[in-house]
Amino acid sequence: MKHRSRILVIDDEATCNFKLCTYLKGKFKEVYSASSGEEGWQMYLNYLPDVIISDINMPNINGTELVSKIRKIDKECFIILMTAYSDEQSIETIANLQINSYFIKPMTSEKLSKLVNNIYTNERKLSMSCVAINDTYWYDALSKTVKSENMEIKLNNREITVLEILLENQNRVVTYEMFNFLISDNVTTDNAIRILIGRLRKKIPSINIESVYKVGYILKNESPKT
Repeated sequence: MKHRSRILVIDDEATCNFKLCTYLKGKFKEVYSASSGEEGWQMYLNYLPDVIISDINMPNINGTELVSKIRKIDKECFIILMTAYSDEQSIETIANLQINSYFIKPMTSEKLSKLVNNIYTNERKLSMSCVAINDTYWYDALSKTVKSENMEIKLNNREITVLEILLENQNRVVTYEMFNFLISDNVTTDNAIRILIGRLRKKIPSINIESVYKVGYILKNESPKT
């Protein structure tokens, strides 16, 4: 299962570039920065990022040209364009590109939060089809059920969300902060997470979810992912 862990920010406006990279650190494993379309293209070739956030108006190679070059060799990279123009013609031009999303400057924390959450949500929907939980059980993302050879376990929507987050981060600690960020209902508390983890432990026999005191949880799994 592919995780979007590498992100490349391309913007010739130094202040915006710095603020964006600062915000994204901690949310992605690797954050790279380029100050021009040409430099961004070279960094794309060197690091093959999973996500690109690029300004559209840059000298030499602009955002439109960059998207065209990348899409000739890469259809999966999650590409987001930024623009300072909100007129109908500019938005129509962006909408016709092979991108996944866009946002209009100025950049705000609320816009960035929604954007990053959208990346994670998209990843959960597209990357997960059938994932091993342990040697006995697996998660079928199409039917949103947990299965074994002779059993099918139904989960509610919040249990599904928590399980998917754990499966995406198998053998890594998922903090309460990460759960709160990824669950977008705005009513999630640490205690609510503990209750949901307890339900998963009861519903899925032998699932190995370990508690990390005052930090979060880790799903231990030595089974190969499918």
